[in-house]
Amino acid sequence: MEWLVVVLTFIGQQILNVPAYLIGIITAIGLIALRRTPGQVVGGGLKAALGFLILGAGAGVVVSSLDPLGKLILEVTGAQGVIPTNEVITALAAEQYGATSAYVLVLGFIVMLLLARFTPLKYIFLTGHHMVFMSLLLAVVLSVGFGEDLGWLVVIIGALLLGVIMVVMPAFAHPWMKKITGDDTIAMGHFGSAGYIAAGAVGQAVGRRSHSTERINFPQGLGFLRDSMVATALSMVLIYLVFAIWGLIALPADTALPILNAADGGAFIMAAIMNALLFGVGVAIILFGVRTVLGELVPAFQGIAEKVVPGARPALDVPIVFPFAANAVLIGFLTSFLGGLVSLALIAIWLGPAFGLALILPGMVPHFFTGGGAGVFGNATGGRIGAMVGGFVNGVLITILPALLLLVLGELGFANTTFGDADFGWFGTLIGVSLLGGPVMGVILTVVIGAVLVIAASLWQRRVVDTGWIPGARREEWLVEQETAERAMVTDAGTARTTGSTGATGSTGITGSTSTTVTDPETDTGRHARRD
Repeated sequence: MEWLVVVLTFIGQQILNVPAYLIGIITAIGLIALRRTPGQVVGGGLKAALGFLILGAGAGVVVSSLDPLGKLILEVTGAQGVIPTNEVITALAAEQYGATSAYVLVLGFIVMLLLARFTPLKYIFLTGHHMVFMSLLLAVVLSVGFGEDLGWLVVIIGALLLGVIMVVMPAFAHPWMKKITGDDTIAMGHFGSAGYIAAGAVGQAVGRRSHSTERINFPQGLGFLRDSMVATALSMVLIYLVFAIWGLIALPADTALPILNAADGGAFIMAAIMNALLFGVGVAIILFGVRTVLGELVPAFQGIAEKVVPGARPALDVPIVFPFAANAVLIGFLTSFLGGLVSLALIAIWLGPAFGLALILPGMVPHFFTGGGAGVFGNATGGRIGAMVGGFVNGVLITILPALLLLVLGELGFANTTFGDADFGWFGTLIGVSLLGGPVMGVILTVVIGAVLVIAASLWQRRVVDTGWIPGARREEWLVEQETAERAMVTDAGTARTTGSTGATGSTGITGSTSTTVTDPETDTGRHARRD
């Protein structure tokens, strides 16, 4: 059976773990199902894979530019604690649990396809690295809970739970995805979905009279800030400079300068500016990669929806929503980081001493990707206020939930590191707690958890998603009223100018050159939605 482990490990780690390969293969399968020519199949699959590689390259640039900023912030603030990092805990656990997680990953993918085929949850989860992270989390928690002698049970339960979570979370997040994208073609396939749903819900509650982040009226002299890439880069330059100058003042030179590989203070400042500019470049690359992927994958996925899983939607990584509200990405990132800092203080002052929670330090990378996504979700239902509050709520969740998961992993023998995104936190904690009563009770409770999630998500799909409910309808009504009033003002002003210039009544008309400028309509969609 050792050869089977090798084959499954290869499939899980070298194919399913590489989103570009997975996206390319799925696109090719869809084009084959649509009976495209061999050239179209190869070209479409390659272009989709290249698009995802472009997206990944942009993500790599963002990560490399944020890493020094995170280290600099930790040094100047003197914070001590755990930084949740999916890649770190995966690397630590892979040596002992890698083979088990490979079985869980491959069988879990099959379970997902079966659930998508035979239940109302028509979602195909295509974010490969998150499949690997979740399969390893389940392998660790279940292996320690059931014991090494019950490896077959770990694989069965783990595969069932992995398949369930991969179709359930896209279903719960889908009303907000439809609101963001304006249609039903793509879904959210990222295990930070609890944070995105919370951001969308709180945005709806607090931002009913708030315009979109994409509709910001800048003075004429600041018109260049309408370009989201320029605004993003400039904002990061200011943030980087604040902490760079703080670092030069507060830290010894031999501590501060190596963070940015600088020889002196001048080089340190310029390196900070360069990293900030590279952040803007990385975001721009991500947006281009997303457009390339969507241009190939979405049409090809119709073949899968028609032939393999009728009605299926691809569930994709969180950057897929970034082009729909680029300003909201930056706002969500910054407010998510703020939420992480506030939660860190809350843990240090109260939750840590009271419940034994570890200090969870805010990592720049998870706060950018999940916070940016939360900003887009919050903006879709609550505009600028929704983006800010939604990002903040996400920051709280990805600080408190990893702390709870760390506590559970510690009881199960896996401490000092933890997974970072929201769904790993709540789902891993729930499964971990269910195993504390022993193997028999653990099997019963985990199966019940999976069944309840599938039933709840199916009801949600039938009664909410399929009936056409899109959140934020009352705000849409307000936006329509605002746009109507603005158009009326423009019309009245134009009529008055025309009357004044003709002098038909003998009056002097309107003097001066006063005019009213109306910006482009909101990018928000879903104007046809039911009242929420």
